[in-house]
Amino acid sequence: MRTSRLLGAALLIAGLALGLGGCRYYWVKPEVTPETFARDNDACLQEARSASPATARYNIVNQDIYRACLTTRGYDRQKTTEGPGRFRGYEGDD
Repeated sequence: MRTSRLLGAALLIAGLALGLGGCRYYWVKPEVTPETFARDNDACLQEARSASPATARYNIVNQDIYRACLTTRGYDRQKTTEGPGRFRGYEGDD
């Protein structure tokens, strides 16, 4: 009896881990085409890389500027699953 409870708990934990593992950060903006996101993403990357002499020289992306740029363009960063209107940007923390 105790073994079956432990097995059930282990299966439940494994199922939750697998279910939550599919969530990643996406930039969400309804009715935006992949081409539009690609243009916006490239522009924000360029802005974030040219934020300071150091980021420009070493081609480093300033995450705060990158995220602020996309937010200003109407995108919302959400931890969710893949789907229409959801785009993977330059993300180094998920």
